[in-house]
Amino acid sequence: MISIGIEGTAHTLGIGIVDESKILSDKRAVYKPKEGIHPREASRFISENIKKTLDDAFNEADIGFDEIDLISFSQGPGLGPCLRT
Repeated sequence: MISIGIEGTAHTLGIGIVDESKILSDKRAVYKPKEGIHPREASRFISENIKKTLDDAFNEADIGFDEIDLISFSQGPGLGPCLRT
């Protein structure tokens, strides 16, 4: 069973793809604020980086979206704007 996990509750967008216990891909994009995390800026960062991070994860795993059996994602707690992304 191939699973993808997507985490984006605050300043880090993380995407992992696993096949049972084997890690196929672990990709991250990290928002680095100058002074604290501004929720809208962090959300914009996630929106701007999710496609590339997903593409990188699928390329590293060498699979297509149609091969994914299970999708998991973070629902909270976290920053509202980031969770809505």
